[in-house]
Amino acid sequence: MITLASSTVKWVRQCRSSCSLAYAARISVSTNWLVCDTRPRSSRTHCRTLSENCGSSRSLCCSSGVLAPSKIQVPQNANPETTLKDLGIADESIPLICSFLDVVYNVSLDEDSIPHLTLAGIQELVETATDIVPENVNGIATFFSSVSSDELLATTDLFVVPTLNKDITLSEDEFDVNKRYLCIVPGMEGHYERFRVLYERLKLPAFVLQPGYDRPRETIRETAERYAQVLLKKTGIQNNFYLLGYETGVLVALELAAILEDHGLTGTVFCLGCAPDEFQATLEEQLSSFKTEEQLQDAIIRHMSKLITGKDIPALDDILRESATWSEKVEACVRSLLGSMQHSVQYARAQIESALAYITRARGYVAPVRALRSQLVLLRAASSRPPAHALQRHSQRPVAVHQLRTPLSYVSSDMECPAIVNRYLDNDIKTEFEMKNLCEAYSLYKDIF
Repeated sequence: MITLASSTVKWVRQCRSSCSLAYAARISVSTNWLVCDTRPRSSRTHCRTLSENCGSSRSLCCSSGVLAPSKIQVPQNANPETTLKDLGIADESIPLICSFLDVVYNVSLDEDSIPHLTLAGIQELVETATDIVPENVNGIATFFSSVSSDELLATTDLFVVPTLNKDITLSEDEFDVNKRYLCIVPGMEGHYERFRVLYERLKLPAFVLQPGYDRPRETIRETAERYAQVLLKKTGIQNNFYLLGYETGVLVALELAAILEDHGLTGTVFCLGCAPDEFQATLEEQLSSFKTEEQLQDAIIRHMSKLITGKDIPALDDILRESATWSEKVEACVRSLLGSMQHSVQYARAQIESALAYITRARGYVAPVRALRSQLVLLRAASSRPPAHALQRHSQRPVAVHQLRTPLSYVSSDMECPAIVNRYLDNDIKTEFEMKNLCEAYSLYKDIF
């Protein structure tokens, strides 16, 4: 059995259970020691994890940095195709390198493959992990980035998601009503998949309240009332609740918090992206290129069809020209997608129709001003606009504002978001998490009732 040094175990555990889960690391090649930089990876756009004094050989710098925990010395004239086995890597160093790659670069490798890694291969891994630049998106793609591949899960009103504080004794569709949860309210996209990076790093259980696609004419107030019934009847929501709204989900979350306060409850509401007024201004800006309602409808059909099939549909241009009304365009589009998609016709139609309905609903919404007793926390996406202060009207308490560097379309994947959410959790939740066994475990009898 391989035993890690206590200091290494402490460092790996700290990184795995920390708010950000992925810390940057700066490597001093000359001394082979590691210094953790406490900035989350999300705040390091284009930031190199290697020391600027690495010299002319990038391959040597990359490999020396990754190999720092193993104490292996890389010769200055080393062949890029040299493997770690050739360099004499010790068995006890293999878990250290695996943990280093996983925590710092988010690269998971099998321990058996580590001795066969070449210096050139290590360089490629590091460059791939640190040079990823998000694609610049605008228009409708800002709000609709994917279509859930699972029709059943996407239409479930309450979907429990896996977090760091998961309970292996419960199946995927069960939750403990005695615990407190983070209730995630999605935006116009309407399903859980956008929040994967966020919920996998939370220190408390969480679920997503999904609007479904069978109520396209439902108002934001009606959606909040429906969610409130779900929370009160199914989850037994307790005092000091936690809500997180993203994009139009912020509008619903504020209405939902007001309803819960009418039932004598207070809590914390995280507004991810921007305040209500600022979001509506952003929405109008992203849709400003569409001069008429017909142009907007055609753009929605093209974009949603591409998300559904994964490719452009050239025949759509002729179909849209030949159709006069919105319903005719939708029906003609859905028929043209047959044979090109894995979804049902009903699901594809609902995706297209709900996209226009949710955009129309958000554009016409007027947020009621009510000073909530709950704490409001704004995780503000990067914006060219000056910071908005209108959110303060919705709270009796000072609003906590955290300025992020990620644009709205990617802010739900910003590593800082779970770090900020975890920071506002009550001490009893933090203490429970610190005492929790973080080892991966599996239930052998979960299918036996």
